[in-house]
Amino acid sequence: MNEQHHSEHDVTAILKIIDELNTLKDVDTILDRILFESRRLANADAGSIFLIPEDELVFSYVQNDTLFDHQTGRAALYQDLKVPITHDSIVGHTALTREPVSIADAYDLPADVPFKFNTSFDEEYGYRTISILAIPLLTMEGRLLGVMQLINAKDEDGNTIPFDEETKALVSLFANNAAVTIERGIMNRELILRMMSMAELRD
Repeated sequence: MNEQHHSEHDVTAILKIIDELNTLKDVDTILDRILFESRRLANADAGSIFLIPEDELVFSYVQNDTLFDHQTGRAALYQDLKVPITHDSIVGHTALTREPVSIADAYDLPADVPFKFNTSFDEEYGYRTISILAIPLLTMEGRLLGVMQLINAKDEDGNTIPFDEETKALVSLFANNAAVTIERGIMNRELILRMMSMAELRD
């Protein structure tokens, strides 16, 4: 299968997933599906999504095939994990530059990058992060909702490899189209919370 055909097939698949995302209401369900489909596009072992409710990145969703099965996401463990939007972290740098960041080996970063890799997750869970792809979640109007980070791309034999340029382009295309569904999910949740608090005031 040539690259061109492969790309057209992937773009068609992405548009179909976006259609399905548009039927979902709950923001957690939307994040779960976006992360799952992005990991499938990239053949990535793990991933997480950070959202920006105000002026910092908040760890909002995580999947990791090696450590957790799909039914037991571990986002709850990290509900208080907040990352400042600075160039010190990979996700912070991605949020500031609004450009994807691809890293071949997290433990062997190029000397000229401003960010450091936070090893605490690996140390706590005995995991080994190698390749990383961080993608800004931008709406079509250019609003930054957060950053998605994919970890450890795999080849057909299960070896960890760097994320290639085609994967970077495809996941970026998907993330940008999916960002609007995240925004809608957040608005739905806020609307429901407002309605609930109004109902409580009436009681």
